[in-house]
Amino acid sequence: VITGQDALAAIPSLTDTVLISDADDSGNLKKLELMKHLPLPRAFGVVPWEQGSQTITSAYNVSTSVTVVEDDDVDTCQITLSNNMASADYVVLATQGSSSASKVDSNHNVNIFAKTANSFKIGAAIGSNRVVNFVVFGTLA
Repeated sequence: VITGQDALAAIPSLTDTVLISDADDSGNLKKLELMKHLPLPRAFGVVPWEQGSQTITSAYNVSTSVTVVEDDDVDTCQITLSNNMASADYVVLATQGSSSASKVDSNHNVNIFAKTANSFKIGAAIGSNRVVNFVVFGTLA
């Protein structure tokens, strides 16, 4: 009788580990934290880009509550990761889009700055019906 069928069908967790028999080490079992090292998105979300308290939608591995604040000529918010990265040496890809059918001017940049192992800041221009989409890639702590 095979047990654990429910666990085999479950979505892998970031903390799951795999045991591998090492042929070069007399077949000793080694523990591998597979999900920690795969090149998968470590976090992502969509931030409504309007000043004030906002809720990140389509969120994964981030705190879903952020505040967009005015900071000179751009507006910023801090994204806090639920699971820390190994260091501040990770990649954040971000774009500014529209929550409506209208397009966003192509001359508006999105900036990523102040990265730490558990957070980063986004800077972008405010406009009506705008959102900032982001994805984080790197190694988890």
